[in-house]
Amino acid sequence: MPQSFLSTHVHLVFSTKNRDPFLRNQDIRLEMHAYLGGVSKRLG
Repeated sequence: MPQSFLSTHVHLVFSTKNRDPFLRNQDIRLEMHAYLGGVSKRLG
């Protein structure tokens, strides 16, 4: 019996308003990564 597998990968790219470099701050960067990871997990 044939089987098929599907794998979807998403590459998220975004920029800050006016290209402000606020993600240089380590605390903000860690919080942003945690937030995006949480949203991704909830969406499945």
